[in-house]
Amino acid sequence: MKTGWRCLLATCSVALVVAMSSLLLKAQPTANSAVSIAAPANTSAPASAHDAYTLPPDKLAKAIALSRVRITLDFAGAVWGLVFLWLLLATRGWAAIERWMQWISNRRWVQGLVFFAAFFIVTTIASLPLDAVAHHFERAYGISVEPWSSWLGDQAKGLGISVGLGAPILLLFNWIVRRWGRNHHCRCSSCSHL
Repeated sequence: MKTGWRCLLATCSVALVVAMSSLLLKAQPTANSAVSIAAPANTSAPASAHDAYTLPPDKLAKAIALSRVRITLDFAGAVWGLVFLWLLLATRGWAAIERWMQWISNRRWVQGLVFFAAFFIVTTIASLPLDAVAHHFERAYGISVEPWSSWLGDQAKGLGISVGLGAPILLLFNWIVRRWGRNHHCRCSSCSHL
């Protein structure tokens, strides 16, 4: 059973690393992305630096402020995600989920689906306050006009898709990791637990 939890933890760790990597790549600004917009495509001459459109000072300041808010929220979300997972492990929250999984079914694949579904639900609820702050700033800066009821509906739909598609995919990945671990015959000290 201990090896099974190591595999589940490894699977969740890989998922977290992939999510953080995509977050960091998304947060990287491209050259002049917030400052200028290329000239229209229907001009006959190729666009040069002089043909670029720059924002007026007030809109530029607003774009820079919004960019800083987004980067801060992305960073805070990544840190909060790690802290929240640590809190779940430290408070034995995952142990309660394990007992619940075992109560639901004796089949390991059902337990895995329940675990990953619970993982998505719990982490989505934990990230909801930061997502709400981000939506508030998008509304304040005029980027979004979506009402809060519609936004909550979109969050629920996203969670449904994550549970419906993500849980089976992570279960498959977990099965691959467990199967590779059983067939792995490495003699190094870091693999001695497999």
